[in-house]
Amino acid sequence: MERIKFINSKNQIFTASYDENARFIINSLGGLRAADIQIVQSSGYLQHGATYGRSLYGVRPIPIQFYYSYSSTAEFYKTMDGLQRVFNPMLGEGVLIYENEPSQPHDKGYGDGTAGHCL
Repeated sequence: MERIKFINSKNQIFTASYDENARFIINSLGGLRAADIQIVQSSGYLQHGATYGRSLYGVRPIPIQFYYSYSSTAEFYKTMDGLQRVFNPMLGEGVLIYENEPSQPHDKGYGDGTAGHCL
């Protein structure tokens, strides 16, 4: 099951997943492809080829849309207050963790309890 977790600088945690029983349910999750990379190289006088200098990584926006249900207006405002506390831009950067676990265990053998090996 795909799941995201955001941890801000005060260690406040927001978690959302595709699980219908979760409190916050992911509607769409984008930006999971590789970031744009520009490789900087240089070449000396009469040098064959080029010498690696460094790699410059581009910005990779990750748009996340989620929804949640609430039973009362008070619960709605309490949840919105919690979200605003976690995603407060004045707290600086946070950590975004993406997890993708299989929804069901996979048999890594031949189905009879023996392990399969590749040579």
